[in-house]
Amino acid sequence: MRLSSATARCAFGVAIAAFLAGCSNGANFTPQNIAGASQHARHARPLSAFDTVLYSFTSSKTDGSDPYGSPVIDGKGALYGTSLNTPGGVGLVWKLTPSGSTYKESDLYTFPTNKSQGAYPQAGLVMDSSGALYGTASAGGKGKCTNGCGVIFKLTPSKGGYTESMLYDFGVKSSDGALPDAALLLVGSELPLGRRQNWP
Repeated sequence: MRLSSATARCAFGVAIAAFLAGCSNGANFTPQNIAGASQHARHARPLSAFDTVLYSFTSSKTDGSDPYGSPVIDGKGALYGTSLNTPGGVGLVWKLTPSGSTYKESDLYTFPTNKSQGAYPQAGLVMDSSGALYGTASAGGKGKCTNGCGVIFKLTPSKGGYTESMLYDFGVKSSDGALPDAALLLVGSELPLGRRQNWP
C-alpha cells in the first residue's frame, strides 16, 4: 500500500488506516501513533484485518526499534521518522521510500553513542519547504542531567545524504527545562517550537 500525501494526512489525523509495525512480529501497535510502536507500547491492540503493515522494524542497526513518533511524509510519498533504540546505540532517523507496493528503508542519521549530538529520539519529525528535517532527542547533549538533557536537531539535505546540526542543547542553562519528548511545530518563518518535560 502506497500512501498519497492526502491519504496520509487523513490517516495521521483522523482515520489511521495504515500502520508501521513497531516490532518484527507485528503483534502490537499504538492507535495514536501512525509510525508504529514497540512491544512496550501503551494503549496497544493487535493488528486487525483492516490494517496494512507498511514496514516491520527489525531492531537492526539500520532501522532500530521503538518508533514512537508519527512520521512526516514528503511530496513523493516517502515517510521520515525516528527510532528510539538501536542495538548498542542511542537512536536513529530513518526514511521509507515507496518501491512498488512496498517501502524501502534507509538510515538517514545515527546518533553517536557518546550522546554528544543527542540521544533517544521519542518524537516524530517536521519538514520545512527545503526538505530539511527537525526533531528532538530526549537525552544527550551537554546538559547537566544524568544522560544529557536533550537537544533540538536539524538534518539538512546534502550531497549523498544529510548533515546533522544541533540547534539547541537543553540543560546548559538552569532555566530552559529538559528532556524534550514531543515533536516540533514550524510556525511563521518556519521557526521550530516544541515542548519539554521538565521545568526548573
